[in-house]
Amino acid sequence: MESVARPDIALVAPFPPPYGGMGVRFEQMAQCLEKEGVSIEKVRLDAADRFFPRLLVFLRSSIQVLKLRARIVHIVTGSILNFIALTPVLFLAKISGRTIVLSIGGGYWERESLSSSFRSKLVRILLRFPDVIIGCNKGLTKTLASLGVAPNNLVCISNALPDEYGVRCSIPVSQEFANIRKSQSIVLLYIGALKPWYGLLETLDMLAALRKKGLDVTLVALVKEGGDKEFFSILDERAEVLCIKDCFHMFVSVPWAVSAMAQSDSVIRATNTIEGDSRAVREALTIGVPVIASDIGHRPDGVILFRAGDAISMQKAVESALNLSPKCRSIYDNTEGKENIKRILEIYRQLQD
Repeated sequence: MESVARPDIALVAPFPPPYGGMGVRFEQMAQCLEKEGVSIEKVRLDAADRFFPRLLVFLRSSIQVLKLRARIVHIVTGSILNFIALTPVLFLAKISGRTIVLSIGGGYWERESLSSSFRSKLVRILLRFPDVIIGCNKGLTKTLASLGVAPNNLVCISNALPDEYGVRCSIPVSQEFANIRKSQSIVLLYIGALKPWYGLLETLDMLAALRKKGLDVTLVALVKEGGDKEFFSILDERAEVLCIKDCFHMFVSVPWAVSAMAQSDSVIRATNTIEGDSRAVREALTIGVPVIASDIGHRPDGVILFRAGDAISMQKAVESALNLSPKCRSIYDNTEGKENIKRILEIYRQLQD
């Protein structure tokens, strides 16, 4: 039988640290692909909050593309601005004759399809560079088609990957988190970022309402590195006004997020604008923790939904989750993750041929 050549792939992503959804996902994807015999080269995209610093960072990273052995370059992006900042990476990959795969893991692409601005025109031009574009849900792929991506260049593959959470659950939590868990009856774990559209203000309002009802509940927020300093001040003021500063704790860019999920009573994803396919939601479902999430973006089966931006709706969802007995908790069947790796491998092989 003729053997199938294993592709050489370069993954261009914000590999951790710091620990964010896209970086963690591509780190795990690299591990899965290597188990399949794929040779992986990594190009790290360091994060920067503002556009022009990010553009400069990506420009430095793009030089590495010219030095790659791999002929297939797989790039990840989320938001529109992040995609535009990838211009030098896309350009150098294209002119150096690389085959480009682009994964879009989320972001606010729907707005761009309705715009005739210069930015929208630039996005449409840049979308011509990749040979294959992977959208993380059907709504996103539909939007990308409306932005001019040809159907034969467009694939819908969710962000699910094979279960590797046993390994990540073995990473010990910090002593501070361990002390919080030991001293509190109920620990809610928020996963997000220090930006208004990630719903942390509404989550604080929900926490205050639960405390007023007499619940001994604490909120732990795990947030990405960076964020809005002004928003942090707003959060601090809100926590003080609501008298919840002693039961609200925040950690930035930690490697033990999955371990913390396993030790929490529920995980909250509170984004209040469009998102793609949250990595945190899938992780929590896989280890059997009740997940409460806003009703936007793609949410797998088993998530308890609430109206985005509505603290009262969130409170009701949390109360429902806390009333679930362990036997009633949803166990997420992640066979989809294994199928996704097979589909990604098939894309690589087709491009290699």
